[in-house]
Amino acid sequence: MLAPVLEEVADLEALYVWALVQDRKGNLYAGTGNEGKIFKIDSKGNVSLLFDSPEVGIHSLALDRKGNLLAGSSPDGIVYRITPKGEASTFCHTGERYIWALAFGPDGALYAATGDQGNLLKISPEGTSEEFFNSTDDHIMCLLIDEKGFLYAGSAGSGLIYRITPEGKGRVLYDAPEKEIHVLAFGSDGALYAGAMSGSERGNPSEKRPSTPSPKVVPTPSPVEGCALYRIHGDAVRKVWRSEHPLLLSLLVRSSPSGERILVGTGKEGMLYAVDPEGTWSTLAKLEEAQPLSMLSAEEGVFIGAGDIGRVHRLTPSYAKQGTFESQVHDATIISRWGTMSIRAEVPEGSWIALATRSGNTERPDDTWSDWVAPVASSEPSGEQVQSPPARFIQYRATLTTSVETVTPVLQEVAIAGLQTNLRPKITSVTCSPFAAPRVEVGKSEEEKAEGSALREALKVRLPQTMKRSLKRVRWRAQDPNKDRLIYT
Repeated sequence: MLAPVLEEVADLEALYVWALVQDRKGNLYAGTGNEGKIFKIDSKGNVSLLFDSPEVGIHSLALDRKGNLLAGSSPDGIVYRITPKGEASTFCHTGERYIWALAFGPDGALYAATGDQGNLLKISPEGTSEEFFNSTDDHIMCLLIDEKGFLYAGSAGSGLIYRITPEGKGRVLYDAPEKEIHVLAFGSDGALYAGAMSGSERGNPSEKRPSTPSPKVVPTPSPVEGCALYRIHGDAVRKVWRSEHPLLLSLLVRSSPSGERILVGTGKEGMLYAVDPEGTWSTLAKLEEAQPLSMLSAEEGVFIGAGDIGRVHRLTPSYAKQGTFESQVHDATIISRWGTMSIRAEVPEGSWIALATRSGNTERPDDTWSDWVAPVASSEPSGEQVQSPPARFIQYRATLTTSVETVTPVLQEVAIAGLQTNLRPKITSVTCSPFAAPRVEVGKSEEEKAEGSALREALKVRLPQTMKRSLKRVRWRAQDPNKDRLIYT
């Protein structure tokens, strides 16, 4: 499928965009580091500095029912409150060092996921905090609350996913092999998606002011490498997707008429993926020289807060007009003549798919390969004769195009028929030995038993003794490069 259009919304005076929220008027708020600033981006894209805290980083944001903005910071673990008029004040001194996530419960209480004591705090409307739940790990990195008031939290250190009752009683839903559960999201059917990673902690070693050193989170060895997306529904836990990237930084779920997709952001390559609940995935976009640290779903699309460059991007609901996909090189093992190419695809009105192939006899395409055959656009999938010359290796290219920005063709499967050059079979060994009547033994195959019986029947024929002594047993082995069945005469 075509990727959504990725556009830059704002270039902020910051290195990291840790958190994003949007108010009812469409204003976007970005919590950043390394200088602990909060920026406001209005619906027209105008940027203004809302609050400059004395902290290093603003890692979490939440809006209450009155439109007040709550901001969690590090390294002093202070929660700030900024009114709709822009008036900022200290709301709560938590006594913790990191406020990784903030979320409001159905009763209006504010909950804070913290480090480095692994506490989940409950904060009253007056700004008084109390320990609500304590993890066995040092950090609770992410937090969700459902409509019934149950809390879901992910930890760093052991990679635990907790479910906590409104009374504060918690149990572990899943112990992931990765060391950190970095982000959580709810699916439309109530399933819980968890992004797990084996990479470094969220706190970046470079995240510090010259005058205020940031506490360093010491990483611990992880039993696995890479990152993974898990789906938890009821008591069933399933790994939906996995990547070799060590960092899974952001996650959200988007529903559409075509189904549900989970958007996953990984670093440091800045890749954005779309994964469906069954694990089928596609690459959406790549943030050049940036890490997708935060995501926010909105009517205008998906906002992405980037690290290393401090920008906010937006994946729009519109699809790119054209995109190209090049397949992996396919090895036919033997020089082959190519037949037809057929595809399985969804091609809505106003879109089409053009196919092309090239072939060669080196594992990696180079100047000795044939040129791409001119693509033939078709609004309906059908078999086309491949024009590439006979070769051992072949590669296809699909160019997806749409004239309607809200629709995209989806290429699901490509099949290329080929006929290998018929190579001569080879006799690899021949052995000749004096004949002796075989005896049928226990453990012999049915074929060997049948052979022995046939030979014994043949020996019943009265032959001169000298002729019997001249009988020989001949055995041979042969193979066919095309794996065809061989007939011996």
